[in-house]
Amino acid sequence: MSNQIPQQFNEIALHLAEGHASVMVGAGFSRNAQYVANAKVKFLSWEELGILFYKRLHGKQPDQNQFFDPMKIAGDLEAVIGRPGLEQLMRQSIPDLQIIPSKLHENLMTLPWNDVFTTNYDTLLERAAENVISQHYDIVVNQEDLVFSTRPRIIKLHGSFPSHRPFIITEEDYRRYPIDFAPFVNTVQQSLIENTLCLIGFSGRDPNFLKWIGWIRDNFGNNTPLIYMIVYEEDFSPDVQRLFLKRNIVPVNLTPLAGNPIFYEKAFNNFFDYLENKINKEDPFSWPNCD
Repeated sequence: MSNQIPQQFNEIALHLAEGHASVMVGAGFSRNAQYVANAKVKFLSWEELGILFYKRLHGKQPDQNQFFDPMKIAGDLEAVIGRPGLEQLMRQSIPDLQIIPSKLHENLMTLPWNDVFTTNYDTLLERAAENVISQHYDIVVNQEDLVFSTRPRIIKLHGSFPSHRPFIITEEDYRRYPIDFAPFVNTVQQSLIENTLCLIGFSGRDPNFLKWIGWIRDNFGNNTPLIYMIVYEEDFSPDVQRLFLKRNIVPVNLTPLAGNPIFYEKAFNNFFDYLENKINKEDPFSWPNCD
């Protein structure tokens, strides 16, 4: 196991213990959810959602090697079926009522985050937080509610099912976001000044990750605070790693914690358990057993 990984984990644990760590949760983490009996819809990735939009727009599957931007396809589809039609399709395609939080969601919410930001439309984090005794989270779905909110908070940056709109999905939504939702952007930036930020559930190709990092760099430039990007089985090339590090983004690969055979859930449980043990000082020198 890389000697660098424990150092990164210890830094995150230290900031958590001091009350100076926040997390931003992306769609990848929602795929840990459990399905209710007889669930008819599976959770879609960004790419799969884009394919769904493409099929609705063109009436056929995209070519295997064809590249398309899900945000652009969403905008094109909105022009054809209207905004209500697009948002209804999203609600039908993302099975919020057919999934329930897993233990992994509860373990994430048990950690003493200063704030939990999410770009996800589903309500998994809110429902997981209901089972957490150690913390009470304020839920913020409208930017107007920020003024009266108290930390720790779950802040829904891109809308929330079933009806807190708009759901941020099209190119135009993203273009106007820093204008229309400036309080949310400012809140994330203020959190970056005050806290260490961890990203969980994002890939290096995730449009949400790329947009948010872009907005952060627009305001901080080369002085962007350090951000830890927690990933699993994502093989960044040396060039991509150098680019991330230049932008003060540190990729932290959890794959070594997954054991053999490799399990995503085990990797994240080991990660969360380690952080919790470090915070509580139960055994500050222990390392998760990955066998």
